[in-house]
Amino acid sequence: LLCLLGGGGGGGGGGIDADKYYALQDELTKSYQRNADNQQAMLELNQQIKRLQTESARRGDEVDREKEKNERERRRVDELDAALADRDATVQVLREELQALQVQLLKSEEKSRVLAEENQALVERWLRKMNEEAGKLNEANKFYEEIQQQARQAEVLRNAQVGAKTSKELFNALTGGGDGGGGGRNG
Repeated sequence: LLCLLGGGGGGGGGGIDADKYYALQDELTKSYQRNADNQQAMLELNQQIKRLQTESARRGDEVDREKEKNERERRRVDELDAALADRDATVQVLREELQALQVQLLKSEEKSRVLAEENQALVERWLRKMNEEAGKLNEANKFYEEIQQQARQAEVLRNAQVGAKTSKELFNALTGGGDGGGGGRNG
């Protein structure tokens, strides 16, 4: 190489001088060094690209899993919304039925109140009638007792009269007196 450059042994005609040679040699070494550095950087970049691709794929998988999870959750939310809407409808129906039953209850309570008032009036009328009948029955019993009392008194009086007449006849018969009938002992 030195021969080509014109250095050493043959005299000096037409060659490159040594300073230029060393400068070119230095430039070539630096070029090799830059090439090696670039290759190293490229290797590191390729490794970094692989890591990033791996990380990107992993994150892509995570994103896909999260998308699936979100889709499941969205479907679950939709199902819950539908169930809630059904329950709201059921609650509304139950509210309407409750209101209807409350109206019926109020009507039944009013009817019960009216019937209780009518029953109270009927009981009062019945009690008045029973009191009247009891009064009449008491009067009839009193009348009956008075009649029996009078009958007993009449019987006692009749018995007394019969007894007096019998006593008088007996007395007369025993004493021999009387109203002209002689049937005495002396006779």
